[in-house]
Amino acid sequence: MASYFGEVLETSSRAYDGDSDDDTELNDALKRDYEISWITGDRPQDVQLFLIAVGKCCCAYSALLRQKSSPELIAKIVQVRPEDAKEETTSRFRKEEPSCIYRLKGGILLCEVSPDVQVIHANRFTSKIHELLLASKEVILLTSLTSNRYASWKALSPPFIKALPNSTHTIRKKEVLAPLLEAPNIVTGVAASVHIFCEIKKISGCLYICYTPKEDIDSAIFSSIQKLFIQVQSIKSSVVNLTYESKDVECFTQRAGNLYL
Repeated sequence: MASYFGEVLETSSRAYDGDSDDDTELNDALKRDYEISWITGDRPQDVQLFLIAVGKCCCAYSALLRQKSSPELIAKIVQVRPEDAKEETTSRFRKEEPSCIYRLKGGILLCEVSPDVQVIHANRFTSKIHELLLASKEVILLTSLTSNRYASWKALSPPFIKALPNSTHTIRKKEVLAPLLEAPNIVTGVAASVHIFCEIKKISGCLYICYTPKEDIDSAIFSSIQKLFIQVQSIKSSVVNLTYESKDVECFTQRAGNLYL
């Protein structure tokens, strides 16, 4: 899937083609799909803002937001085993964390993407939330990467946030709340896939990448994300009084997931 600013690659990490002990594992992964399980019958039809959190630090911030605002859990997205392996109980098909979608006040949805969603499944995951994306007036994606993955001639001290708005966001003159991400940086997985979907379907969207000194959230990383979201008027009232306490953080553990600039 491609756009003017990049593409998502669904590829294997293997450097060669041919027989390998990893073939079975790879084939099993390629067969898997997702399904969305609705907890409520009242499905969102008019979404003012769809927030999607990807990565350990971002999901940690999202967890703190949930504790403050007590949103309604409306759906879970779970991975489905291939038909020929549904009865297996081997470690090949370990139980994976679901991704969860919550409804906040004011027509706002919040999706926390499970770290178990692999890069090769990014487009499949996006296809399961496409109806919600199409019902959204605006999409904000927040993902986190360690700062050693940031490429620039200018040294920046992490944590810091970069932005990648799509063309619809720009045409509608929506505010961009962070400096723009420069080439040749890479964004991967679900964040890239959803961002490109919004570009193709002309949904206003902006991707924010929080570059961090480490994978776990701390007070400095929390503060950077907090400063970003306080600028989003539709959720300002929900985040303005958020505080960071490490004991309150409950979130997924991140796995790396490609959007090439």
